[in-house]
Amino acid sequence: MPQYTEYIASRRKKIEPESEDYLKNLIEITRSFRSFDASLDEFLIAHGYSGDISNVEDKVDFIEAKFKAAGIPRPRNVRDWYQKHSRPDGTRRISQVQICFAFDLSLGEAKDFFRRVCLERDFDCHDLNELVYYFALKNELSYPQARKIIEKLPKTESVPLNDVENVIYTQRIRDEVESFTKEEELLAYINDNVEQFGYNNASGTKRIQELWEEIASENGLCAQERQMLYYADAYLPEEEISDAKRESIGKKERRVDSTSTFGVLLQILGLSDTYTSRWGKDRSLKPFLSNNEAIHPIAESVFPDRDGIEKVLHGKHVSYERIRKILILLLFYKFWIEIALENAAEGEEFPYQDISENEERFVAYMNDELSDVGLQALYEGNPYDWIFLFAASAVYDGDIVSPLDNLRDYMKQLISIKQLDT
Repeated sequence: MPQYTEYIASRRKKIEPESEDYLKNLIEITRSFRSFDASLDEFLIAHGYSGDISNVEDKVDFIEAKFKAAGIPRPRNVRDWYQKHSRPDGTRRISQVQICFAFDLSLGEAKDFFRRVCLERDFDCHDLNELVYYFALKNELSYPQARKIIEKLPKTESVPLNDVENVIYTQRIRDEVESFTKEEELLAYINDNVEQFGYNNASGTKRIQELWEEIASENGLCAQERQMLYYADAYLPEEEISDAKRESIGKKERRVDSTSTFGVLLQILGLSDTYTSRWGKDRSLKPFLSNNEAIHPIAESVFPDRDGIEKVLHGKHVSYERIRKILILLLFYKFWIEIALENAAEGEEFPYQDISENEERFVAYMNDELSDVGLQALYEGNPYDWIFLFAASAVYDGDIVSPLDNLRDYMKQLISIKQLDT
């Protein structure tokens, strides 16, 4: 696995946004990310598989034998993992958990498996079933033993986070459970706090709400950027302005409101001051990102959007992946725009450009923030994380250039690809 991530890292450091091969290189790196089955192959070898790595039937037999020996029902659709290159995610999250037990992973090994192989979070201890699995792995219980505990769990009701008065955050639950060694202790704790298990992602949701206030408020970072760092159309190519004006002949055309949720999102992504008709009535980036050869499907899936952000701001339930992706985007913007604004205040001629040489500090900042809310650190092999690591390190003529410009140039490339397709 280290060789793989080192290769991905070396590729991103060679991509120059100003190069004529920029788009070609982006597409190549998008195609070079490992599929789940390729990562699983390396995992199998590390855990005892010695057969032909190209033989799907032998690998399926090996996995099923592990499951049988651990007293776990035969996993569904294992062949699909290889033949369709599909991840056992979504409704098949249980398959990921079962692999941890079938291969007798320690809790630390299980966390690494989720991060590097599944590209997902480890155990969500605000979910009762996953809390039990976390407890079971920590105390070296078998999967059948974990299932017996789950049968004794009380029922929970889903509650909007904003309706909860005294929120218990996931890290506190983990800290409490850390000392438990007996099933009775765990069940007593759950029954005493059952009302706290009707929501999840509390820490991540709260942090996003805080960041949004800091970024999108009347005098927030976005407003400061608009006032201090650029004028209207600074991020809109002249030809796009002309095209939009031609398209608007005979009808009333207007720009996206810069203070709206969608307007703030567009500004962060460097797509400000575009016309509303460009995004359709749903105000969505999805048509431009879906089936786009320059962004990996894992990165494109639940890419930060207006709908997701507004749900988080209102405390509604969204997926863990959605929370993490929104948080990464907002943290990225906050980190780099604060440096640019400081440069502008000090009279720097090129405030955006003079924010390089901060890559290591940026990565440490991001990982600390993610860890604080119980989310996994940035991982080079995750196609979404890679976008921000690339933006923080992309070079031109040997010099690292503005991470904000790098991200925004990348987004414009994605939009332009789909516009050329239409």
